[in-house]
Amino acid sequence: MSRKQKKQNRKKQGGEKKMYPVSDRNYKSSLFTMLFSDRKELLGLYNAVSGKQYKDPGALSVNTLENAIYLAIKNDLSFVIDSRLSLYEHQSTYSPNLPLRMLLYLADLYADLTKNENLYGRKKVMLPPPQFIIFYNGEEKQPDRRILKLSDLYEVEEEEHKLELEAVERTITECIREGILEEFLRKYRAEAKRIVKSLD
Repeated sequence: MSRKQKKQNRKKQGGEKKMYPVSDRNYKSSLFTMLFSDRKELLGLYNAVSGKQYKDPGALSVNTLENAIYLAIKNDLSFVIDSRLSLYEHQSTYSPNLPLRMLLYLADLYADLTKNENLYGRKKVMLPPPQFIIFYNGEEKQPDRRILKLSDLYEVEEEEHKLELEAVERTITECIREGILEEFLRKYRAEAKRIVKSLD
């Protein structure tokens, strides 16, 4: 029996593993971004998390990472406001490598923000300072709030780290309790669980 015939037989018997198209997974994982496509809601999220009281949604300069650059590791949402770069990501699984991933996101965003600048010139290229927040909504129980550090991933411990990055992880439950976009998060939590189960 030829290789082609064997393959056809496996298809008939259901022996081939079902493959989910990348676009399907990306669509489901991008739900968080889609729901925050409204600048008014986005500004409300920033105000709730930062304690600010900005009123003009037009002040937001929204930047999202391209799926073509990061297929496996991509942040759902990032934006610049008040000369600060805030990166928000939604996660359904906990990973201690989040600070490293945020560093990669930041490098990509800084590269985009400075693509028209002379990085070899004598004039300083000013950068917006970053802020990293991860919203967690997984099945595994996690603390309501946790600070993850890039230095925790260093193989050698140093008294003073030359490069540090901290990412704040907040659970969806804590956000609901604190009234941060309460109505939206209650609706989204149920939807997120459905999506996670559909990908199992």
